[in-house]
Amino acid sequence: MQYETIIPPTLSCHAASLAYRDGEQLLAWFGGTAEGSCDCRIWGRIGRGGRPRQLVGDREIAVFGLLPDEPMWNPVWAVSPSGGKPMLFFRQGSFCDRWHAFVAVFDDRMDRVESVAALPAGLNGPVKCRPLHRTEGGRKVLVCGASSETRHGWSAYIERYLVDGGRLDEIGSTRRLTAPYGRGVIQPALFELPSGEVSALMRSDSGLLWSWRESSPEGAVPTGIRNPNSAIDVLRLGDGQLLLAYNPLPTDRLPLEIARLELKGPGFVPEVAETVASLETMVSGLEGVDMYPSVAVAYPGGVLNRPIALTPEASYPSMAQTPDGSLACAYTYGRRAIRVACL
Repeated sequence: MQYETIIPPTLSCHAASLAYRDGEQLLAWFGGTAEGSCDCRIWGRIGRGGRPRQLVGDREIAVFGLLPDEPMWNPVWAVSPSGGKPMLFFRQGSFCDRWHAFVAVFDDRMDRVESVAALPAGLNGPVKCRPLHRTEGGRKVLVCGASSETRHGWSAYIERYLVDGGRLDEIGSTRRLTAPYGRGVIQPALFELPSGEVSALMRSDSGLLWSWRESSPEGAVPTGIRNPNSAIDVLRLGDGQLLLAYNPLPTDRLPLEIARLELKGPGFVPEVAETVASLETMVSGLEGVDMYPSVAVAYPGGVLNRPIALTPEASYPSMAQTPDGSLACAYTYGRRAIRVACL
């Protein structure tokens, strides 16, 4: 296993999204003084030799009329395997319950953003994991795992969009997916069953991941897979294997592991068959980096002087199969770095 540690120029970074396009690695994450601070922008790196830079930031605020004092969150790449310009979904707002979702379309050379369009109010697009590119009824459709979070509850749902170049037209969403106890479920990681049916795994505050498939009359059901209410990712490899990247303990965002899933029973509920790799078991300091700086943080509601909330976590994984067939996984490393592991 090979590791690459990317230390951005911001004090904090989180929620990486990983994709490949024409053999080139695409990385995106949000970064700023702290999560939720006014200076949080969408950062990333194009190509393994590139330097971290703002992908959606001060230029796009000026050109496309985004709000200058609102943080940006959770970028997600949407790169079609059949070609076309790459799209990057992201959100802006003071907190999850005030997000508005946008999609940025890049030029072919990935030098700059050509357009930024707001999704219709109430729609979030893919909030954490890559969408599925499908052909449904002879049309190219983007299927997105969406969710909403408020201080009072969570719900997840699936959004569908027609794709025409860089333009998206919403064509519908499922009923809200909830859990019967706790706050609910969020951040669906989508995959296809062998039949082609859309299915999902979702995080919750119940200590378990929840499963859903589109034709199930039951809605979301709990699995036996433990998780500390932390983001996951699911990827089906070219050979058909179904992989899960996740934190397997119910209390901590460590360790970070990749497991092979099997689908069990008539409901095709995922279960962990075996651990494929343990990516991180602990988070140590980074050379030349202050892991716990104390600075003034400007939030939409005011300025606070406090230590940055950097936590010993390896979390929010994003997997992709590389052009040579290997597996790559990007993730948050202690909120001060983005790490990429290649298996």
